[in-house]
Amino acid sequence: AARSIGLNDNFIELMKKEREYRNKVSDYQKYLNWKKTRNPERAKLEDKFHFDTKHAMHLVRLTTMAREILTTGKVNVKRREDREKLLAIRAGAWTFEQIQEHVEREERDLQKLYEECKILPRNPDIQKLDKLCIEIIEESFR
Repeated sequence: AARSIGLNDNFIELMKKEREYRNKVSDYQKYLNWKKTRNPERAKLEDKFHFDTKHAMHLVRLTTMAREILTTGKVNVKRREDREKLLAIRAGAWTFEQIQEHVEREERDLQKLYEECKILPRNPDIQKLDKLCIEIIEESFR
């Protein structure tokens, strides 16, 4: 479009670079604002352990839940059995390397469990999902 109104390639490239620069400045401003307004206790944990221990805890929780879903077909949201372990991870009990090793091992195991899983259907029941969506929408208008 720019060429069709007579703008040359150098000017078009300059406009692209300007847009990229403005986007980077905007991203940096958002980062500075996030840093200024973030949870101070979480920032202390990250400074102490050099990684986000809360994200690490959630990663371990999610891989554990994936294992449970693939082996039992059930979603256990309330984490009573491994609550203390998860809280310890959030408090920094596991190193970044331990988290990495755990996740790499879980990825391999989960892939194998998925391939061998007989509990979960391979494809969603589209008709059942459509019916559920309709019921939810109808319920929201009552």
